[in-house]
Amino acid sequence: MSDRYHLYAWCVLSNHVHVLLKPTIDFEKITQGFKGYTAYQIYGLQNQRDRVFWQDESYDHWCRDEEKFYRIIAYIENNPVKANLCISPDQWRWSSAYVREKFVWKTGEALRPEWKSEILELVKSS
Repeated sequence: MSDRYHLYAWCVLSNHVHVLLKPTIDFEKITQGFKGYTAYQIYGLQNQRDRVFWQDESYDHWCRDEEKFYRIIAYIENNPVKANLCISPDQWRWSSAYVREKFVWKTGEALRPEWKSEILELVKSS
């Protein structure tokens, strides 16, 4: 979705986030960008700029083969189902499964940058 990484799956929940991406730059710069941008936005919404939002660490995992790659996507997209937040992954609006269902985006395919505005519109309108 950017020149920093190729995005394959994501899921945003109330207390954590899952992302499967292939970095094209240093991974630490990507996580710093995610955490910095989201914390700034949330602090602004809550009018609380003086607290810690993200934990220092992140759990990163290397995907070593195609089978593992697809298992990770399934794990990420099924996370809200396991948490009893929805019945099927495509019902969770804050995930790649939702976009995948509505946008006809194939599992295993990287999200294309030119889809960004359409996907943002889809998520906003739902």
